[in-house]
Amino acid sequence: NIEKFKDYDHRNVVVNCLWDNEKLHDDMIKPMFCSWKETVVFSSSLLHALITDEKKISRSSMRHMLASIQANDLLTPMETLVNERRKTNASMSGPKKYYYSVYRDLLFLSFVAIGTENIDHMTFDREYRRAYDVITSRQQNVLSSVDKPPSVGAIFCRRFFKRLKLKPTIAHTTNICGSRLSLK
Repeated sequence: NIEKFKDYDHRNVVVNCLWDNEKLHDDMIKPMFCSWKETVVFSSSLLHALITDEKKISRSSMRHMLASIQANDLLTPMETLVNERRKTNASMSGPKKYYYSVYRDLLFLSFVAIGTENIDHMTFDREYRRAYDVITSRQQNVLSSVDKPPSVGAIFCRRFFKRLKLKPTIAHTTNICGSRLSLK
């Protein structure tokens, strides 16, 4: 069976190094960058109010976080995200869903909403580390080990190897039944 692959070479293979795999979002609270990319279409405001997922962070909150990030202030969005998660945890019933790291959630939201070319990744890392170091002990209780700033080794690897990308933005709409439709 290996014979059919014999004629393949570098012209037949494309490798894309991605930061994210959307199939991993099933058992977790949806990351902010996915919520940012979605366009929800509803025929009435009443229907929108009934269907809106209260576990999602509002677009308005995300805009405030992005404005702070653009001003090199990661403490404010970090505190906002931690407080939103605390409220969500308190209101959830049933099996606990998990979150992506605060670092990842803020970084990916920045990449999608502002653009990777407009984010200085090294500055983002430095400011995230500063914010993480001063966040209050009450907020530290909501954080876990995955929320820590990236290690020196991780930063080195990111600089040494090919730059990773988020999957190209595809507009999504959600119909009233909740199924996702991809638009091209």
